[in-house]
Amino acid sequence: MNHKLRVLVRVDVDPGHVTLEVTGCLTQSDFPALLHIMRRAGRLGAGSDVIIDLHGSSHLDPEILLQLRSIAGASAAAPGTDAGSPDGAAAGKVPFRITLAEPADLPICLM
Repeated sequence: MNHKLRVLVRVDVDPGHVTLEVTGCLTQSDFPALLHIMRRAGRLGAGSDVIIDLHGSSHLDPEILLQLRSIAGASAAAPGTDAGSPDGAAAGKVPFRITLAEPADLPICLM
């Protein structure tokens, strides 16, 4: 299967929000790339919230969604945790909060 991840980064300077609009397929193999983009997006505006919008995705791996929920929950509970580590391990602390905008139904592509 050829799953491609597409991420559009939208930066709203005035209220300090960065939105990652995820389209295409988000699978296990694409997840490290999304984590990297999340970290970089958080650095665009110090202290900015990073919103991950999954409404446009055509395939969303359930395990990845659980990991993203865990990361978002950890960042909301304790800003300054590592956004790349669901357990909050202390490699690179990031000073931003991650919010998920997820679809009601889990999209699965039929490729």
